[in-house]
Amino acid sequence: MFYRKVLLARSLGSRDEELAFINELERVPEARDARWRGRIFACRADYYALVNRFDEAGEAARAALEIHEALSDVDGQVADLCLLVSVATHLGSLSLAREHLAAAQKLAEATGNPRLVADTLFAASSSALMLHDLTACV
Repeated sequence: MFYRKVLLARSLGSRDEELAFINELERVPEARDARWRGRIFACRADYYALVNRFDEAGEAARAALEIHEALSDVDGQVADLCLLVSVATHLGSLSLAREHLAAAQKLAEATGNPRLVADTLFAASSSALMLHDLTACV
């Protein structure tokens, strides 16, 4: 229920409510489950990126990635890595953005899932647009 509230608050642009709901996610019984913890870190990473707190977004995304790797959750790993591409780009580390992008693309292509491949292409193009260089991350 709180996860849906997080998404609703995000879609309405209610950042304070979004953070409050993310904090509530940590208090529900499901929060003891690793998959749920990964989701909470991913939500927190998205939130921090949306409010331009990129250091914190990176920390939360790396925590989510660690959990998703332990669970062999490829969808989660690709999402986390794509967010890390954006974070690294915002922080001015193009080489790190490329590393994250290469890892995300490798995982996505191994699955053959076109949605995951498209997610990595979106991450690459968004990063390139931030840099005003359409060849930067491709």
